Amino acid sequence: MPIHTIAEYRVRPSGVLKVKNAIEAFVPQLADEPGTRMYFAWRSQQDPTRFIHFYAFENDEAFEAHTRSAAFKEFESVYLPEVDRDDVVVTECHEIAGTQHAAALQAKQDQHKEVVREFTRIFRNEHNVDDVRHLFHQDFVHNFRKMPDGFEGLRQFGLMMNTAFPDMVMTSEDLIAAGNMVVERISAVATHLGPLMGVLPTNRTVKWTGIHIYEFDEGKIIEHWGEVALLELL
Repeated sequence: MPIHTIAEYRVRPSGVLKVKNAIEAFVPQLADEPGTRMYFAWRSQQDPTRFIHFYAFENDEAFEAHTRSAAFKEFESVYLPEVDRDDVVVTECHEIAGTQHAAALQAKQDQHKEVVREFTRIFRNEHNVDDVRHLFHQDFVHNFRKMPDGFEGLRQFGLMMNTAFPDMVMTSEDLIAAGNMVVERISAVATHLGPLMGVLPTNRTVKWTGIHIYEFDEGKIIEHWGEVALLELL
């Protein structure tokens, strides 16, 4: 069940700037934190010593992971010594209705596009099929035929392509995000130096284009579909 919490506290006047600076350093680190839906921090205009935090997490496990993070512990070490312990109010909330601010939605979609860029850079252009596992959800589905399920199927597909086209260079021509989906239009160039699905190497330079669609869950790729212009490979 999602967790929504409002935390209010007052700090010593001498610690206001220190805590403000700590918040400004802390909150941006949460943009890529798994399970963190949103995190906002404000300072009262009427009382500059009073701070208000609003945060939402996917579930208890996400919240617990957040409190164990290095970023949280660093922030805690700064603000706790400055807090008036008798003036801390924490309110747990249940969401009834709401809407996502356009800026927050844009930030989420920008994050998804950055994940796709990282995947293309490492998996396709650096030909490293192992160091992208952190980008994928544990329940990932790849939609390739005759490949093992999950990330291992994607990994084996990458190994097959690396064998056939060891010098492949792929370019993301367009990235379009909508909701939890990202569409990538690619172009690629490579030399056919190894076997590919029964076709012997031709040593020819080949070019092709394709469309890849990624679905995201909790900031990670949970499903992928790919369409490649195979006629361009002939």
